[in-house]
Amino acid sequence: MRRTAGLCAAAVLAVVAASAWGMQMCEYRGTTVCDEAATKVCYEGAKNECIDTTTGGDASSVLVFCTADGFDFNKFNTNDCTGPTTGISVVGTEDSCTSNGDNSYKFSGCSTDCFPADALVETRLGARKRMDEISIGDEVRVARELFSEVYFWGHKDAETVSRNYVRIALESGRALTISRNHLVYANGKLLRADEVAVGDLLVDADVGASAVVQIETGVAKKGLYNPHTVHGDIVVDGVIASTYTSVQLSALSHTLLAVERFAYRLGFSVLGNMLETKRPALLSIALELTPYSN
Repeated sequence: MRRTAGLCAAAVLAVVAASAWGMQMCEYRGTTVCDEAATKVCYEGAKNECIDTTTGGDASSVLVFCTADGFDFNKFNTNDCTGPTTGISVVGTEDSCTSNGDNSYKFSGCSTDCFPADALVETRLGARKRMDEISIGDEVRVARELFSEVYFWGHKDAETVSRNYVRIALESGRALTISRNHLVYANGKLLRADEVAVGDLLVDADVGASAVVQIETGVAKKGLYNPHTVHGDIVVDGVIASTYTSVQLSALSHTLLAVERFAYRLGFSVLGNMLETKRPALLSIALELTPYSN
């Protein structure tokens, strides 16, 4: 039993430790519309860090900076992102096709899947807490009459301001603000927040299914918080959501984190604060290749 738990913990740690990757930028050459039939070159690496793309004897490198509105991409004729750029410089929005007139580019990896600092949860004692007031061990509402302990932070960043939030208003009067890649229950299944449409049914924790009446995208909010509950769901701003994201299969991620939940019950943490400011993007990239499901 102890050996098995140790091997599982080692496997989880290996996945997390390998997560130096953080972003993917794909360049579509000779097309302005990101045509998959065109010559496609993808760069993968840590966001906001130089990526050496040297092949053969020609030195080259790329640098992608995440910005509040999207990304800033530059190519260099050196292997360390120094000196003047090659003239290829692109500013665009994540997950959308951006062209510089000759080629086109699509980027992912900047946005973090979270709730803002002022999002509210409910505790078993009846108190309402902001995300930035939650502590490990707090019992928070996860369903109409169910509460579960917070045992782990997938992300906890008080200072970052993101413009990738989506505000979803319901007929019941509830309004959920959530990052666009995060999963919510819509029409009885898990959907990314940016896939939800007006008329879809989300779950108000008090009244049940409630229709979406308004959606606002590109909402700017301070803070990036993703508390994980033992249950796997969480009620935020009165609406039931998953604690998992579109780049993490909910069932698989919940299974992988079983080691962390077991450790929490014994009074310690395997992962600690290792993921609070960096998600396991290598795992994310692998899981992005598989359709998510509940």
